[in-house]
Amino acid sequence: MNKRIMEKLKKLLALAKSSNPHEAANAMAKAQKLMAEHRIDADTLALSDIDECLVRMATDSAKPPQWSVWLISSIRSAFGVEARVYQGLMDFHMMVRFYGPADRVEIAGYCHDVLRRQLARARKEYVAGLGKRMKPTNKTARADKFCEAWLAAVDSKLQKLVPTEREKELVALYEQRKFKPAGTISGREARNVRGGGHDATTAGYMAGKQATLNPGMGGQETKKIGGGL
Repeated sequence: MNKRIMEKLKKLLALAKSSNPHEAANAMAKAQKLMAEHRIDADTLALSDIDECLVRMATDSAKPPQWSVWLISSIRSAFGVEARVYQGLMDFHMMVRFYGPADRVEIAGYCHDVLRRQLARARKEYVAGLGKRMKPTNKTARADKFCEAWLAAVDSKLQKLVPTEREKELVALYEQRKFKPAGTISGREARNVRGGGHDATTAGYMAGKQATLNPGMGGQETKKIGGGL
C-alpha cells in the first residue's frame, strides 16, 4: 500500500478525534472516502505500523552455527521484533528478515550488522592467535566456542523489550498475510575439543564484554538497548 496514502489517512483519523465537531466530522468523512477508494480496511491500516528490514546473517552456511542464531535471538529480544532466516535466491547469502513495529525494526537490523561485524573481527583475531600446527577442524571448534561465549557476554548486557499485546496481534496478522509457515532454526552447537575449550570460552566472554554499539540512527539504539553496551 502507498505510504503517502497511509500517512494521509492517519492524519485524517487523528483529526477525526478533534474536539471541534465540524472538523472531526469532516475529517472522518474524508477518511472513509479514502479508505473506500483504495479498499483499505482496518487491519490493512493497522499493519502499516509493521515493517521489515533485511540484513546479512553472520554466516552463509545452510546449517548455521548456534552462535549465529543466538545473535538473531538477542536482537529479537532487545527490540521486541521477530525474525526469519532464508537463503537469497540470487547470491545465495544467508539473510535475516527482521519484522515488527516500524519504529524499531530498522534499528534492530542496524544493530545486528554492527555486532555481526565486531564478532567477525574478534573471531579472526582469536583464530590468528592459535598455534599454526593446530588442525583446521580444531581451530573452527575453538572459534565457535569463542563466538558462543562472546554472544553470551553481549546478551547479558542487553535490556529485553517485551512487545505489547497489540503489537503481538499485529505481528501475527502480518505473518499470516506475508509469510508461509516456516520451521525454527536452532543452529548446530560448537564441536567439543579436548583441552582449550575452556580457554576459548573465557577469551570469548572477555572479548564480548568489550563489544560496543557506536552512536548511529539518531543515537536511539543506545537508549533501546541500554547504556551497558
